[in-house]
Amino acid sequence: GVITGDVGAGKTVAVRAAVSALDPTRHQVIYIANPAFGTRGLYVTIVRALGAEPRYLKAELMAQAQDLLAAEEDERHRKVILVCDLCRPRDYADGDRSKSVIVQLEQRSSGRAVTSLLA
Repeated sequence: GVITGDVGAGKTVAVRAAVSALDPTRHQVIYIANPAFGTRGLYVTIVRALGAEPRYLKAELMAQAQDLLAAEEDERHRKVILVCDLCRPRDYADGDRSKSVIVQLEQRSSGRAVTSLLA
């Protein structure tokens, strides 16, 4: 889902309140505070949050992230929630691509393993 609003409207506070109410045994929350690091940085953040050492080559890193996300659902029975704060393409040159990656991860998992929340 996407939460939009003016600066200072409370988007981040609302997201953090909602996330804090989730059962940590059933949900793995990955909070991305600044998507300005680009798509590779996004994959690295996901892989590290899921407890692995990121692979060097981007194609391998992408596959690694997908595998780890699937394992969270299939083996640990936990849903991954990607929270991307400040995902505004007008502020960050790579914002559109970072959003695209998050949406692609969600679509590839058929919404099964990953839910994204852009604030």
